[in-house]
Amino acid sequence: MEETIRTDWSNARRKLYAMCAELPYGELLTYAALSEALEVVDARAYRSLILRVAKALEQSAMRTLLCVRNEGYRIAYPKDHLDIGTQRQQRGRRQVERAVGVLRATSLVDLTPEERKRHDAMLLLMYQQVDILQQVQAKAQAGRKIYEELDEFVEDKVREAKACIHAILQE
Repeated sequence: MEETIRTDWSNARRKLYAMCAELPYGELLTYAALSEALEVVDARAYRSLILRVAKALEQSAMRTLLCVRNEGYRIAYPKDHLDIGTQRQQRGRRQVERAVGVLRATSLVDLTPEERKRHDAMLLLMYQQVDILQQVQAKAQAGRKIYEELDEFVEDKVREAKACIHAILQE
């Protein structure tokens, strides 16, 4: 297959979107299949296109693409979305904390009054973001706990129902 020069990426996006929207949860979309669908030699070179399709899938098809190292992308199961969102939130929080560290390490005596004013405003904004992200993380943990409790409750009820059915069949 030869590399083709595309003048209209919208057709490629639509084709890839339709392909991903049809895949069942857990299905692996290999780089080879992506390359064939996009009619290119190596789909890895088209990461930005794939990420745009992934964003569209999340927004309108309620599906999330997960990168599987050296293999391709997998359609995440709905039950995995909470964990995926939490992981992404934690990565974002760490990046904001690193930004705070950079701002705190600034030599303030070497700044002009205008630079100092902008620096202080940015540092205040970053502190507020860290606080908000910590609140979001606490809510995500509470949500995960509720999900786990609900899952246990359902499993208990299924066991009870099976025991009842078994008892009825034994009569």
